[in-house]
Amino acid sequence: MKKEYVMVALGLLIGSILGSLMLYLVPEQQTSTLYYNQVGLYSSQENASQAASQLESAGFEHYIVHKEDQYYLIANFTFEQSDNAEVTTALQNAGLSVVAKEVSCPSDLSIDDPDALIDYLESR
Repeated sequence: MKKEYVMVALGLLIGSILGSLMLYLVPEQQTSTLYYNQVGLYSSQENASQAASQLESAGFEHYIVHKEDQYYLIANFTFEQSDNAEVTTALQNAGLSVVAKEVSCPSDLSIDDPDALIDYLESR
């Protein structure tokens, strides 16, 4: 019986050591909040592209995110909520219907790489 207690205690000790080691070796992934404005949802890429040209002619950044047979027209990406609010207001003043959105994403994504942001949104 004493041998069983020793084995249980040894198992708990080894488990604790390995658990602590894993927490130390595997860092927690940092996240950021990505803000963007959705200005359209289309069932065809052609319609999304036509709407994107209108956004471009009005001077707005635009991206098309394809997910589950839908094409989401996005007007901008930013990690600053105040910047997104300004763009939302500008889009609304231009007469566009806008849905301001936010999503948590890995902090290694950058505004300078919109393709990576699009890939991330498409994978969600």
